[in-house]
Amino acid sequence: MKKRLMIAIAVGAAVFSSTASIAQEPLQQNRQRTHDRLTIAQSTTRFKTQTEKGFSFQYPANWRLEKNSSEPPYFILTSYRSQINNRTGFASAIKTDISLQPGSMEQVMSGDRGETSRRVRTERLTIGGRQAVRRWIKESGFDFPDVVVTYIRYSDRQTAVLASYYTASNSNAVPLIRQIHQSFKGPR
Repeated sequence: MKKRLMIAIAVGAAVFSSTASIAQEPLQQNRQRTHDRLTIAQSTTRFKTQTEKGFSFQYPANWRLEKNSSEPPYFILTSYRSQINNRTGFASAIKTDISLQPGSMEQVMSGDRGETSRRVRTERLTIGGRQAVRRWIKESGFDFPDVVVTYIRYSDRQTAVLASYYTASNSNAVPLIRQIHQSFKGPR
């Protein structure tokens, strides 16, 4: 009797397991297609240049650029074309916000703390002949757990802020983010 019960449980588990994997197949294929589209969107080598009110930056030609009509200008770059509805899509997605913020670089940086974040590294560098600071942040509390924020001294009263959101497991992310951030140019 025990032997038959064990066999029945084993057969039931095998049937349930194969049914569950068949039911998961379309979902996994859909996730893979989403992942492939996002990866393809990131693997471009062609860049476009956006120029606005005395500054410019470059971004991959097949990314989406959205400009808010606010003053000062605010741009959102995404490696994906529409909303991402599942966590799998976020693994290969990149989002970059570019804005001019009022205040000196030191003022903007001190007001940009991110209470739930953990700063991993800070770099001092020069971008387009201007003083800049780049912060690498983990556990951002957003859909994207990793963030790179570059602050560029635009003038004594304005700071360019480029914030890129991504997932560290995306091996394409950091080189693209660096290229976008390094491409910023302000007025001479």
